Amino acid sequence: MSVVSLKGVPSIGQSLLADQLETNLTVFYDYTSLKAGNWFDVKIPTSGAYGGNAHKLRLDEDPSYTKGQVWSAHRMSWVWESGFSNAGISPIQISGVYVNGTFYPNGSTGGYAFKIDYPFGRIIFDSAIAANSNVQCEFSYKWINWHTADAQWYKDLQFNSFRVDDKTYLQYGSGNWAVPPHRRLQMPAVVAEIGGRRSFKGYELGGGQTVYQDIFFHIFSEDHWARKQLIDVITYQNDKKIYLFNKNTLNFPLKEDGSLVANPKTYPDYISETGAGGHLWKGAVLSNMSLVNTFTQPSLFGATVRATIEVILGEI
Repeated sequence: MSVVSLKGVPSIGQSLLADQLETNLTVFYDYTSLKAGNWFDVKIPTSGAYGGNAHKLRLDEDPSYTKGQVWSAHRMSWVWESGFSNAGISPIQISGVYVNGTFYPNGSTGGYAFKIDYPFGRIIFDSAIAANSNVQCEFSYKWINWHTADAQWYKDLQFNSFRVDDKTYLQYGSGNWAVPPHRRLQMPAVVAEIGGRRSFKGYELGGGQTVYQDIFFHIFSEDHWARKQLIDVITYQNDKKIYLFNKNTLNFPLKEDGSLVANPKTYPDYISETGAGGHLWKGAVLSNMSLVNTFTQPSLFGATVRATIEVILGEI
């Protein structure tokens, strides 16, 4: 080991322990909660609980695109993952979009060519279509949204995102859907953040250390029941062993524009052996789950869960 080199830091730009843990835990909970049924289907037609049409997309205002290109649903975080089911039911795999009653399948060309932005829940046409078009889509969206703490705290919590009966839903540039999607945090949501305590302990004679790192799960919901569910979902994983993937070698399944790469992989693929095309990095154990606090404000129910994740590191 060189005395003039940082120990355990091959590159400042590389994802190190804290970033690896935030990403891994977010992906772990996101995928496993999906397997447990964390989605709702929107078929044509689907009415909102109080009226309105959940399958109808709204003309969205996005300065990066020409008016008429972007059409968004009431809920973001569209499901793209496949290969699993809950109670024999699988999420809808988006096959295309309807414009004024005509169906345009994925891969369409010409004036109605489009791409699907899964994280922000929207259809983006290659060229603008008429602003008064009737755009509809069948999709599944995630109920719980799992996020890392990166750039989350400046976001606006979006209330009433299920209320497609709101008259502003289909109004261009109006209402709480008019806030750009990268500035909205739809609830219920959980934000994973490295914090609290970190300690090291020697692993074995001759090298290696075990790190004990606290992590906070910040819960935001619009009702008491969802908060209770999320507290249970997170804390029930106490003493659970999980596997971590190496974020530095992983090609993520979504492009910068939110569309899928060819042959996208999911969490089970990430943690398979490297010789089998996976990116397995470390084993880890979640422990010391505790409910740190809860808070209640008008229409906002929050909580924070603290956990400790134990990881055996190599020579650092």
